[in-house]
Amino acid sequence: MKTQLKPLWVLILIAVAITSCNQRDKETKDSLNINELLSENAKDFTFAGVLSEIDKDLEIVKEKSEIIELSSTINEEGEIENKEEVLKNISMINSIMDDNRKKVNELKESIGDSNKTNMDLFHLSELTKSRLEKQEESLEDLKAILNRKSFRLEDLNKRMSPIALQIEKKNDLITQLKSNVNTGYYNVGSYKSLKEKEIVEKHGGIMGIGAVKSIDEDFNQSDFNKIDITKVTKVKVDSKKAKLLTEHPVSSYEFEMSQGKVDYLKILNPKEFWRTSKYLVVETK
Repeated sequence: MKTQLKPLWVLILIAVAITSCNQRDKETKDSLNINELLSENAKDFTFAGVLSEIDKDLEIVKEKSEIIELSSTINEEGEIENKEEVLKNISMINSIMDDNRKKVNELKESIGDSNKTNMDLFHLSELTKSRLEKQEESLEDLKAILNRKSFRLEDLNKRMSPIALQIEKKNDLITQLKSNVNTGYYNVGSYKSLKEKEIVEKHGGIMGIGAVKSIDEDFNQSDFNKIDITKVTKVKVDSKKAKLLTEHPVSSYEFEMSQGKVDYLKILNPKEFWRTSKYLVVETK
């Protein structure tokens, strides 16, 4: 599977680490105290850990904001649906943003400005602060929309208690883990289209004769359709012929046909079908 680009802060930290290592090599020759080395390492790891936490928090904020936009609809009676859920999500977002502002300020204070390494980290903290500010602008726009839908501003500015926030984050993580367990991916297409997407490849054989088709390990997940494997038991094929390129127990599925054409792949036993792989590739002809 193709790897995604690393966040900017990861790339900068790598550069910082390289610079720091070069400095330390020189300083070691000058008998740098080992405690100073340990202290610098600890600071770098702490910085990376906090930035990772902020990244995760901003993803939560983004997801919650999208949920709010979709769920804050007005029904036929003129009442707002899911109002309590919207307010809970807003208060969670407010608390997360407060925590992240505090984290960024604490990082900037801890960095100092004595050398090049710290200047790189300072620049990185400024970029993170800029991301927070943009997220805050989006949050204010969202609150303005909700306010026009009869939400009171005082309710939109409420915060969760630290304990309540921890509980909500834990619940969200459990929900996400369950979702991941029940998520499958599929792609249906001709060999040509699958090859163009780098989903399949051929190997072996002589001049193409006798070559074996297999799944390319470097495929891009975004080229697949995402489904809930506990709910979806049919996949549309709509082709004269079809065969599975991924491994699934033969007894766990069948092809539904009509008028000499394959209409659907029917999954008879979802548990068995998805046991060996959460990816399904169907080649059509």
